[in-house]
Amino acid sequence: DYDIYIVSAKNDAAAAEDLASSIRQYKLPREIFLSDSSQDYRRIITDTEEKPMDGQIRDLLNRSVFLIVLCSPDTRDNPTVNEKLAYFRGFADNQNIIAMSVWVLVIDWFLEIGERQTFLP
Repeated sequence: DYDIYIVSAKNDAAAAEDLASSIRQYKLPREIFLSDSSQDYRRIITDTEEKPMDGQIRDLLNRSVFLIVLCSPDTRDNPTVNEKLAYFRGFADNQNIIAMSVWVLVIDWFLEIGERQTFLP
């Protein structure tokens, strides 16, 4: 089973992979315990190829706890992304769906790079 299924438009594949990598590297604070010992937020599927829905994709979505939809101008009218969102909404609570702007990821990355730069007077 998977904890997170990340879906994005093909043009946003790098952002999806970066997000998955960041989540996998994140360490929960010691004070936070997962109530279910079988949960592991680092089991992630990324879907960036814009393949039409099929049995394998349905199975992966069925076995995922959360769906993260990376939102960008390419996502809005993307039929494969919208089909997967609609399918997941059919059996999961809305609180298990996270919409994340690709632009936020780009801004965070830009700020992180900027913090590492040394500027001379």
